[in-house]
Amino acid sequence: MFVSSTRSTLHCATLCEQQECCDIFTIDGDVCRGHSMLGMFNMSSFPNASGARSFVRNWTGNKPRNCVQAQRYSNESGVVTIYPDDDNSGLKVYCDQDTDKGGWLVFQRRQDGSVDFYRDWNEYQQGFGCLQGELWLGLDALHMLTSSQSYELRVDLMKFDGTKGYATYSDFTISDSSDDHRLGYGSFQNGSAGDSLRWHKGDRFSTWDADNDRDSSNCATSRHGAWWYVNCGKTNLNGRYKDIRVTGYDGIMWNDFDAFNSLKFSEMKMRPT
Repeated sequence: MFVSSTRSTLHCATLCEQQECCDIFTIDGDVCRGHSMLGMFNMSSFPNASGARSFVRNWTGNKPRNCVQAQRYSNESGVVTIYPDDDNSGLKVYCDQDTDKGGWLVFQRRQDGSVDFYRDWNEYQQGFGCLQGELWLGLDALHMLTSSQSYELRVDLMKFDGTKGYATYSDFTISDSSDDHRLGYGSFQNGSAGDSLRWHKGDRFSTWDADNDRDSSNCATSRHGAWWYVNCGKTNLNGRYKDIRVTGYDGIMWNDFDAFNSLKFSEMKMRPT
């Protein structure tokens, strides 16, 4: 058994996960208690404090493979360890459990310009940033995830005047490094932001030091970012972050939502189907 202060259900679940013999955890106010089920034959024998809430941790071999399964722990958004493969190597991700019934794994976020996104190929493969702030999860991780099961893609955007929009796509895939992490998806589903990704479907990923686009110039350099550029295209969510709405090709943009004007916020996320 362990006892610790906690900030949330998700935090208590994470503490329990870090303990080898923690199978059940309770939350009583801001106190988290973890217990082993060894020797317990039914939940009626569980030592539950008055007013506490009880949760059963996933058993080994049934750890969450994605952010939908992570809802067994909690429906609160936050950092979670998922296990996409059958081995014990976990991947820390940010799960959005608030948008459209939750279950979304966030792999890209721009919100304040605190992280430089003008990076090289290796960094985009490995990922960078902070899971709770600006982030890029990594192309290798995206390939691993989308090759293990089927995912839908959602893009959330916000203008500097506070107007929000989104776009969703079916059958989201990212190929491996031998194919330069090509972007694939089935079709545009819906969303008020419009289908600007149609200009980039089937294209390979480019960075300033890996020019894989179909333009005579290096789009990653001229757009000051990294993306699935074709002839530089109509979206650039990994472009230069700007503090005000200005027109330009190098900013964070989604043409069908706000033409070539820079956006205040973007978030790309995926959910198993």
